[in-house]
Amino acid sequence: MAILLANTDEDFYNRWCGVSHHGNDDDHRRLSGSDDDGVNHPTLFGLRLRGHDITLHFLVNDVLMAFFFGLAVKEICEAFQPGGSLYPPTRKAVNPIFGTLGGVFAGAVCGCLGYLILVGDAANLQKLWDDPEWAMPAVVQWKAVAELFQGGIENLPQGGVAAMIWGGLYGTLAAVLEKLLPKNWAAWVPSPTAVGIAFVIPAFYSISMAMGGVIAWVLMKKVKDWATRFMIVLAAGLIAGDSLTGVALAIQKILAG
Repeated sequence: MAILLANTDEDFYNRWCGVSHHGNDDDHRRLSGSDDDGVNHPTLFGLRLRGHDITLHFLVNDVLMAFFFGLAVKEICEAFQPGGSLYPPTRKAVNPIFGTLGGVFAGAVCGCLGYLILVGDAANLQKLWDDPEWAMPAVVQWKAVAELFQGGIENLPQGGVAAMIWGGLYGTLAAVLEKLLPKNWAAWVPSPTAVGIAFVIPAFYSISMAMGGVIAWVLMKKVKDWATRFMIVLAAGLIAGDSLTGVALAIQKILAG
């Protein structure tokens, strides 16, 4: 909704959702580059709190965000309590925590070292990201989407707005059907997330994932115990193997001159 408003009626969006800044509010002034943006942002009965106008932007970005993180902390604390999903923490929480930290840091270090070895100069990164042989397909797609919206919704191709509306309607309908239909029928409702991803990534990835889903479904019917134990690991290995194969081919190309 915010993207549509910002690209269809920028003045309305800035008035209702823009940042309001006054006086010595350094953070807001720094973001806007001025002391006052000249826009009259509607407030809640003209109220202010410690120098902040009580606007829609303030309520969503500051107040509701604080409640969101508060709820996240509450869920984590409850999980560590007796009877929680991560109790006792010495047995159930340590492995996921270290696994996550190890994956994040190892991935970051290996990824950075890999780019440094293959690229050599950070100045070449932008050129390589624009090269389909190097850039990740999803990154290229989202870059195109960002550049498209940067120029306004009028830059959308013919039928783009209608496609967005139909996509939003389908996502809403699918979510409602998943809640209302019996479980055995709801399982046949196409996932809105999967459908949306299929429109973003290249077609050969979508087809590959669809084929993988069919294979996984067959295996779960035929050899459920084996599939339950190894299916996720096998799928993760195929995904990682695809990336590693691309790196290996790139290294081979560099060594071959």
